[in-house]
Amino acid sequence: MKMKSVLATTVALGVAAALVFAVAPTENTVPNVITTAGDVTVSLGATTFVNHGLQGVGRISASALDSFGESFGSVSSLQVTDWRRRHDGSYTGTFNILPDRGYNNGDYYADYAARINTVGFRFVPYTGSTNIGGVTDLQQLQAQDQITFTTAIDGVEFKYWDPNTHTWTVTTGLDPGSSSTSLFGKTMPYVTTFTGPATPGMNGITPYSTYAIGKLPLDSEALIIKADGSGYVGDEYGANVYYFNEHKHIVGAIVPPPAFQPHLPAGILNFTSIAVTSAPFPTGRRANQGFEGVSLSPSGTRLFVLLQSATVQDSNPAANDQLAKNTRLLVYDVSGSPTPSAPIAEYALVLPTYKANGNGGAVNKTAAQSEVVALDNTRFLVLSRDGNGLGNSSTNPSVFKSFLLVDTNVGSPTNFAGDATRNAEGGRITTAPGVLDPLITPLNWVEAVNMLNSTQLSKFNVRLDTGTGQVSKLTLGEKWEGATLVPAHDPANPNDYFLFVGNDNDFLTSNGLMRGPNGVISGYNGFNGYPATRLPAPLDSAYNENDTVILAFRVTITSADPDGQMFGAGRIGDSHFEFRTRQTHNQDYGRLEYWIRDPRHPGDDDDRCLGDKDGDYGRDHGWTLGHFEASSITSVVFSDNPGFTPGRGPKPTVDTAHFTGSGRWNGHAGYTFDATATDQGEPGRHRDTFSLVIKDPSGTVVSSVSGTLDDGNIQSARLFRDR
Repeated sequence: MKMKSVLATTVALGVAAALVFAVAPTENTVPNVITTAGDVTVSLGATTFVNHGLQGVGRISASALDSFGESFGSVSSLQVTDWRRRHDGSYTGTFNILPDRGYNNGDYYADYAARINTVGFRFVPYTGSTNIGGVTDLQQLQAQDQITFTTAIDGVEFKYWDPNTHTWTVTTGLDPGSSSTSLFGKTMPYVTTFTGPATPGMNGITPYSTYAIGKLPLDSEALIIKADGSGYVGDEYGANVYYFNEHKHIVGAIVPPPAFQPHLPAGILNFTSIAVTSAPFPTGRRANQGFEGVSLSPSGTRLFVLLQSATVQDSNPAANDQLAKNTRLLVYDVSGSPTPSAPIAEYALVLPTYKANGNGGAVNKTAAQSEVVALDNTRFLVLSRDGNGLGNSSTNPSVFKSFLLVDTNVGSPTNFAGDATRNAEGGRITTAPGVLDPLITPLNWVEAVNMLNSTQLSKFNVRLDTGTGQVSKLTLGEKWEGATLVPAHDPANPNDYFLFVGNDNDFLTSNGLMRGPNGVISGYNGFNGYPATRLPAPLDSAYNENDTVILAFRVTITSADPDGQMFGAGRIGDSHFEFRTRQTHNQDYGRLEYWIRDPRHPGDDDDRCLGDKDGDYGRDHGWTLGHFEASSITSVVFSDNPGFTPGRGPKPTVDTAHFTGSGRWNGHAGYTFDATATDQGEPGRHRDTFSLVIKDPSGTVVSSVSGTLDDGNIQSARLFRDR
């Protein structure tokens, strides 16, 4: 059987790998803790996933301030940009960190503008077998320096055009209750006024004042940044997905089917985040359980939107949190419009459940999901976790924190996007709370990364919360909510990636600053009222802190599908090209640009680009005699020539790509192209070949090139990701 990566070719599995082909326990009555020192391998359908383990830790002080003068706020979602591998084997990049709605305690809500915090970093993977070092707690914390931060914290606030005030306005974290307005042509939650304490210190001291606000509330939980700077942010209040442009201005929204929207009473939207525990109950998303998981496929055509847990009507809003396990996934086609009106697919995903105190009794909680990371148009990772650990005032041990590998092509799951009854207000996918309708086949999953690996955590001085004894700043945090996958850029292991995972610390510090509904930034102690055993003692500062912590896992992802992918850039004479293309499950994708350099105006023209990222396309090529850029790819066919020996490391399964499509020649539409590329070894210069024929609308050839590369390279079976 031919092997290729999800995102290329397979690698040999080490003899130390622990082969696991069954799912993790769906009911976790005791802590799901493992002690494996080496690789853990699982399979789902055609996909093989190898977790090589933890290779780095870094932290930002919980008392750090962002560029707006408020507490940094930690990670509700995470994305890496500017990712590079350096000659010494280290990596650099920028973390784009999405915090949620700001500090909240009791009746106090912050007037916190949704934002993206950015910070540059350097990552030096640690692959040794011994502990990273340190004797005292402070020394052990200081040894967690595999991820170091190289720039000051910067950031940008989201804005939107408010027709009520006729201004570009920042959002707020204040609870909207039942208030709404019309924005982006749709009904959106809206905070007209807010009644509550001005500062955390005034919490419970009534009567409260009422403040004029006039803002869109956004409890931001999921982030996507596309190559052009635009993207999506997932929201709890709506639950909606907001689309923003390259200036981080929100200009549109995806509103889910009515079954997802919060209604109370029937027929009336009510966006409050305050849970209703007695009848009459709402329908739609559970309180604070909105769109935690939103991810865009590398092709840029599929948007995965996952509800954090089951809707109210599919669970039990009064109690029995384990009945919230049947959540829903929406899949949108965003190739035509960034804000489509309806999903193309909808599936049920059954989340793991657990016993909160891990004592072996009956399960009573759902391991709700906190992040989705798309691998392609059908496969993705889901971060499913408990709420136990540092930051939780209760003395419960960490029981379940894992990434689940999901594939919509495995097991014939039921697509009920077209079922009007299930998607209507109050529509159900269950026959009773927590009981999935037998007419629905849910998505299949396996546990791909178990974060509760005590051996690997200990090597990096991270301690598991056992629910007994004193917590410290080294205790594993409760809420892990942000994750992103980036390629290792390792020629010997082309299918390897780093999975970065960050925690949401709920702004927990004894030295916090936050803007209240009165517009004034005030101090607060987030640990006020915590039991002594749940209070992390000051260590590297004078304050009690639940730091922002980022973990880095190395993984390998391969798949036994006869599909392929290829990219390249090069020159044949004065003809230059760059392309990338792939086929996955009969879905074709690609880009192509071609230009003829005017020999009377020689220049460098940056032929050193790889063609594997969007930034390689649309550049100014100076003086040209002709220029073509593809607007669509209509067909991709990969094949293997046994006479070729392509690539570095393990041999790819394909070495030849034939692809066709349409585009613009010298700015004019209606032209077609037919291209063939081969990867015949390293280096590509004087080995790899490329041919291209471009025809006008009447079928007449306007330009062509064919031959061996004078300069450049073509790579087969390598993942390219939009970045």
